[in-house]
Formats: sequence, C-alpha cells, structure tokens
Amino acid sequence: MTAKRFSQALGNVRESYVNEAATYTEKKKTKNWLRWGGVAACLCLAVVGAIMIPMLNRGEIFNDDPPHYSEYPYNDRDALDYVGGSIDDIRTDLGTVTFNEITDIEAYRRFNTRYTQDNRPYYSTGTTAFDLLTEYPISGQNDFIGVSIFEKNGRVENCPNYDEFLLFKDKAPVAAELVMQIFEKGHATHAYAYYNHVIDSYGISFCPESNCDAGVVIGKDISAIDDRFKNILPILQSTLGTENSTYIGDQEISVHYFYQNRLFRDSKTEEAYRYYVYFERNGLQYLYQFSSNWSLMGRNVSAIHNPPHTLHYVASQEECLELFVDYLLTLVKTVD
Repeated sequence: MTAKRFSQALGNVRESYVNEAATYTEKKKTKNWLRWGGVAACLCLAVVGAIMIPMLNRGEIFNDDPPHYSEYPYNDRDALDYVGGSIDDIRTDLGTVTFNEITDIEAYRRFNTRYTQDNRPYYSTGTTAFDLLTEYPISGQNDFIGVSIFEKNGRVENCPNYDEFLLFKDKAPVAAELVMQIFEKGHATHAYAYYNHVIDSYGISFCPESNCDAGVVIGKDISAIDDRFKNILPILQSTLGTENSTYIGDQEISVHYFYQNRLFRDSKTEEAYRYYVYFERNGLQYLYQFSSNWSLMGRNVSAIHNPPHTLHYVASQEECLELFVDYLLTLVKTVD
C-alpha cells in the first residue's frame, strides 16, 4: 500500500497526529511516542517510512554497516524457496483446524504482484488483501471511510477518532465488533478500519504482536475489488465441501498456508508463513489473512536486526501460528 493511498485510507485521522508523525526526529530516546496508542508509529510507516530505520536500530550496537533492505530478495524469484513442511492439524474447543498448503506458485505470484509508480509489475511477499481493498479507485471523500482506532486509557471510547469509528460501525457492524473483541483479548492495541462505499466492501488491518500482520476483508464479491483476487480465491474455495475443509462450530471454512524461506547475506536463512482463511456467511465472503514475522529457521530471532553483538527477538513461528488460530476463532465467533 503506497503512502499516498494509506494517507487517503486514514483521511479521518486528526491532522495533529499526522503532523506529529511527519515531523518526528530521533533527538530524544523516549517510549512515550511508541505508547501513544500505537497510532503515530504505524502512521510513520505511511507518512515518513524512511525514519523508521533509525528507530528500529535504536540502542543497538553495530560493528559493521547496518543491513540494507535492498539486500533482501523480496522480488527475486530465484532466491526464495517455497518447499514447506506440512502443518499438523490443530485441535481447539470449537473444532479441528486443517491446514492445506498452497502449491500453485504461479497463481500465488500473480496474487502478490504489485506495481511501481510507472506501472511496472514486481513480486512482493508482503501483499495483503487489505492493501488491495484500500487501493481500489476512489473519486472523493464520500467514497470511503478510513479510520485509525485504538484504546486510550484502556478504552476505545476515549480514542479521538471514536466518532469516525462509529460511522464505520454503522456500515460494517460485524467488522467493528471484531475490532472490539481483538482489543478485549489483548491481541492488538490499534487497528485500521476501512469501508469502500462504491463496492460495499470493508476491511480491518491489525498490528498484532511481534512483526506479524493480520487483516480481514469482507464483501459480497471480493473478486470485484481487484482481479488479483481471482488468482487466490479459487485455491481457497477448492477445499470447501471436501474432507480438507475445517468446521469451527457449524461454520465451514478453508484454511491454507504458503511457506517461504530466504537467505540473508548468504549465511542466515529466515522463514515465514502466510495463512489464508476463506468462508461465506449470510451472503458475504470473508478473507482472513495472517502473515507471520520473518525469523531465523527454528529460532525466535530476526536476521535483519541481528548485528554481531545484538539479538532482535521476535515471536517464533509456533507462537505466530498460535496467534493466527486465536484470531481465527475470534473472527468466526464474532460472525456467528
């Protein structure tokens, strides 16, 4: 999602917060800014993402040049490995979750195709369904509702954007309730809620623990949002009605995953999982996507923030999987 589109999606965030994020400089080592509901931190990614690198490296010891993002093979199809081990079924109080691996790599690549400003395609491991929703063409302020919502002093009602959130709730009550349930469980401290009036679709993007990412897109016809959905939806829909589907209570869902690993500086290998859940209920399609953080294989350490004498700890892949399931159960129970 581009900074310009992200700014549009969050157009209802009060200008003072945007200005605060845009003018932030690292002169003082303070944690209050990070605790400010999480809003300024995530806005900074959209408004002035370039200043995030020194923030992330704050307090770390570097004996050599810090790693550069250009060294990562985000768009190098030959440097990424897609051979993933199977994930065992997970039993929960509401049902057993059955995992299906996505093996159609070309279709997956087409879904994850992004475009530069001069319309050149490239492959991105970080494409989310929420990104595609917010990138749908809009012509004016009345076409969408975009709001950043967070708890202030322990209550969502104290959020300065609460009135805008109520407008979103009026259009998407199930999605708004999901935000409240996720907050109540403590899985996230802030979220971005987005409603597109033109295509009557809405979504939520959460910033959960570690460097994971979670999002939900809901609509009558998700494929109408972007043609790229036509590459992933048939894969997700293919297991419905088969022995490979999952039942959470009486709700049938399909659960898929895509595994990736990559080399860092030709010596350290990182891995990550992308989880996808699809189901239909009351005439609506639901697409839940969860991306684990990148971590060194079999460890809870990230390579990119791992200079010689400093370890940057992240959630392990097992912990990310557990969080994915928690989000899934909360989503299905909220929709029920």
